Amino acid sequence: MTDTELFDEEAPQVGAELKALIKMANELVRLEREVNHDTELLAQKKSRLNYMKTEIIPSAMVEAGLMKGSIKIEDGTEVKVEDFVSGSLPKDEAKRIEAIAELTKIGGENILKSTLTIEFAKSEHNIALDLLARLKDEGFEQAELETSVHPQTLMAFVREKLRNGEPVDAGKVGCFTGRTTKVKLANG
Repeated sequence: MTDTELFDEEAPQVGAELKALIKMANELVRLEREVNHDTELLAQKKSRLNYMKTEIIPSAMVEAGLMKGSIKIEDGTEVKVEDFVSGSLPKDEAKRIEAIAELTKIGGENILKSTLTIEFAKSEHNIALDLLARLKDEGFEQAELETSVHPQTLMAFVREKLRNGEPVDAGKVGCFTGRTTKVKLANG
């Protein structure tokens, strides 16, 4: 039964509570539609903003001869282009091994961390406490050794290498580099 049917003259009298509920439900549906629309619009604007920051403005700054400079617009907002690095070690095991080898080759072995993970049943807790020294002798085949580096540490390492003019294959170690626009809004 729709709210139109509820208020039909032939329908039984609808109480004030039900009328209020229907009004709230209509508001809920209107808000749901508005939020869905606004969310889609926001996603489109974020996409355009990212494209302007990483493609349009950096290219225009290069064409204007301001590769490392900045500009101020009428309201005092500063717009500048900076280099950036983003990424993490690849999830694919073969690419991960290659990335770790590359990091080691270019002096990044000190940022690598190793994690040993073994799953135990609750009843094996005491064995887990004693196992570190006797791991292979005990035959736990579930043990995994993972070498990793925190993404922020990796990005800082690659950024430093690039800043110092040292060779680094950013893609090979799971990073990508580029230029992005930073906006420092004026007060007001």
